[in-house]
Amino acid sequence: MLDQQTLSPRSRRVRSTGQILGTGSTRDGIYERILNAVMEHRLIPGTKLVEEKLAGVFQVNRTRIREVLARLA
Repeated sequence: MLDQQTLSPRSRRVRSTGQILGTGSTRDGIYERILNAVMEHRLIPGTKLVEEKLAGVFQVNRTRIREVLARLA
């Protein structure tokens, strides 16, 4: 049986935000994980980074995510 990657080299396995970014609670750790995901094209260009969703993934409050997003900007 063929898997999806065999069928098409451009096929992508659907992954959750948590699987893409990993988890971590420090500001620097969160920043590094999001930045790496962007640079390695694991986050598709134009993906909306929603504070509430990211806060859930990293198990931190939205204020910490807001600080990280400001740093990324």
